[in-house]
Amino acid sequence: MKKSNRSLRRRPLFTPVWLSMIGGLVFLLVGSWTWNSLGTVTVIFVRHADTTGSEAQRPLTAAGALRAESLAKMLQDVPLAAVYVNELPRTRATGQGVAALTGAELIEVPSADFDKLPGMIKRHKGEVVLVVGHSNTVPELIKRLGGESAEIGETDFSQLLILTTGLLESTRVLPLRYQP
Repeated sequence: MKKSNRSLRRRPLFTPVWLSMIGGLVFLLVGSWTWNSLGTVTVIFVRHADTTGSEAQRPLTAAGALRAESLAKMLQDVPLAAVYVNELPRTRATGQGVAALTGAELIEVPSADFDKLPGMIKRHKGEVVLVVGHSNTVPELIKRLGGESAEIGETDFSQLLILTTGLLESTRVLPLRYQP
């Protein structure tokens, strides 16, 4: 019996040490998870909706207008902080409906300022943004944000790519498709 009494007397000395170590570990895990989640940026990339022709100022077709409306309805419950478009009517027409339904700010970034766009996107820590681009700019932006880019064909208007990048995790791209 005496042996078990001694072990009981010694145990209280180690209990605070172990509790402190476990508490510290929990604090570090919760802190790093919080820090990472606050630093995570989620970007939804789409190419502008359907158009025809080769002129720069071409508008959306009837199918493109339906696709833009479908995109807006699909994203209406997403808490978007911003919708990025450029000065061309086809990107603006694709993003306006989404901005109107979600209440997100529609931000027009001129094509000449394309190099500034990755920095603007990265400022949305802890937020979700939509970028409406082109078959050549969407893959390039994904690459500049650290993701593996997918090719977008000249007649492919249905891709929706979700990029997630955080402070403590690698950049991931989830490829999806949507229809009008």
